[in-house]
Amino acid sequence: MNIKVKYFFTINSILALFFGLGFLIVPDFLIPLFGFPDDSLGFRFFGALVLGIGILAFAVRNEGPSPARRAIIFDLFVVYILLDILKLFFCDLTNAMIWIMFVIHTIFVVAYGNFLLHPEEE
Repeated sequence: MNIKVKYFFTINSILALFFGLGFLIVPDFLIPLFGFPDDSLGFRFFGALVLGIGILAFAVRNEGPSPARRAIIFDLFVVYILLDILKLFFCDLTNAMIWIMFVIHTIFVVAYGNFLLHPEEE
């Protein structure tokens, strides 16, 4: 059974909405969970970007194959690779939330990479 890209776009948008709004609205609650130094303003900017990713994924979830959708898949693939690299080099790897986010992002890397390598499965 092949999972369609629209399902990953939907899952991506739900998770991005949850975390994006969280970082945007209540960064003081989330910062300690991730073990980061207190920087509420920086997390609010990060939340806005995550929310933007979620809105983009939601907007294209039902679109058919096209060069634009393929570019979005490539963009999300690169974003999640970069986020995983940043976590490995700059985050406290003893923090469970970091590992949860690492696993979620790695799943997206594998899924979007698969859609790039096998566009017929979109």
